[in-house]
Amino acid sequence: MQKSYQVIYFSSILALLTACNNSELQNSTDQVVFSLPNISVTPLQRSSNPLAATTNTASTTVTEANTTNYFQLSLSAAMSTDASVSYKTKNGTAIAGSDYSAEYSINSGTATISAGETSILIGIDIFEDSISELTESFSLVISNPVGGIFPSGTTEITATHTILDNDASSSSPIDITDSIFTNTSSSCADYVNSYQSSVSDVKRNQSFQGSLSISLSGNKCNFTSNAIPNHNFQDGSASFATNVSEQNQSFSVTTSPVAASSSTELSLNIDNGIFLNGAKLDLLAAACYNVGDEKIGCFDMNTPWRFDPMSPLNDFGTDSHNAHTQPEGTYHYHGSPVAMFYNDTAVISPVIGFAADGFPIYGSYFDDNGTTRKATSSYQLKQGARVAISGENPGDSYDGKYVDDYEYKSGAGDLDECNGMTVNGSYGYYVTDSYPWVMKCFTGTPDSSFSKQP
Repeated sequence: MQKSYQVIYFSSILALLTACNNSELQNSTDQVVFSLPNISVTPLQRSSNPLAATTNTASTTVTEANTTNYFQLSLSAAMSTDASVSYKTKNGTAIAGSDYSAEYSINSGTATISAGETSILIGIDIFEDSISELTESFSLVISNPVGGIFPSGTTEITATHTILDNDASSSSPIDITDSIFTNTSSSCADYVNSYQSSVSDVKRNQSFQGSLSISLSGNKCNFTSNAIPNHNFQDGSASFATNVSEQNQSFSVTTSPVAASSSTELSLNIDNGIFLNGAKLDLLAAACYNVGDEKIGCFDMNTPWRFDPMSPLNDFGTDSHNAHTQPEGTYHYHGSPVAMFYNDTAVISPVIGFAADGFPIYGSYFDDNGTTRKATSSYQLKQGARVAISGENPGDSYDGKYVDDYEYKSGAGDLDECNGMTVNGSYGYYVTDSYPWVMKCFTGTPDSSFSKQP
């Protein structure tokens, strides 16, 4: 009998071939190709790492622990009928039965992608031991395709995963370079540790070392960071006004956040949150219509028509992670950090940071009564032509260029007025694909450590 944690997890994302009509599923196998890709991201690298947790996440690397690693089996297009393959594990330097489960090396399994789906995850158990050893690897081999085909001339497809030893000294900081986080714990105390990363300013071709320490003192978690993220930055079409530089920033969040009697609006005087890669969240821009050059200098929160840095109608020089620098060189996000969680309905999003009020910030995906899907904002664009506020009116129709273009409509989406909700008894803010992107206000009381220096 299969163990419950060896169930194959189904993904509901349909990635149809661009050459096919998106309104139709494939009925023949001549264009629908199986693949077992190696995931391009690098997950966290120690089981002692608080940022990692057992979850149904496909990855190329897993740490030695009593956990489960996953391979992602994919089709190039959705089918109108089920498609399947046979699969089994294959020893490398890791040995079935001692380093990982032997079940599928003895009795081959069958993985089925249901009609209308394009991928599933195949779970293989990883075993813990107390032996200090070298990095090991094993493979998953798929064969005998039914309902789809393999690439021409291929009879088997193999993907290799690496097992990293966790018995070496843990005194060194944990390397989180390009890591995808997986821990869903809402308690900041569960992330206490030291972390580091090695990244680059792409445009300047300059290397940086990220540093983050999370410690516990009484009823607060203390974050000390040099503000360098765990991924490369200033890439793509980014045009930072000032160069990124290391900072000495410290924030504290309560271990027991509670909702206040009334919410606290975001302002330019308070940083919004700290991510688990050491960079901060600061959603608002000091830029308003008809103030200075409309790029900086709008510090009065009563000034209407503040530009939304995330709007495609504005150009704030952000990189592929929706981030850029403040005048003194602090790297900060205006929206989703993109690289910190999987954009996949097969995976519930982890905690990726903490807001100034202590509530966690999650990625986009949550468990909606057994269905994993993206959380949706309850903010909507106003309709019609803009109406003057305090005598100012930039004209044109409401199109998202300004934060005043949006209004909250209770029940229009999943999230409340602050862009948060309670799931499984835990309240948190969620990254969304639309305004306000991460959060709109503080449900709790922000810690004074997030107040910006005058």
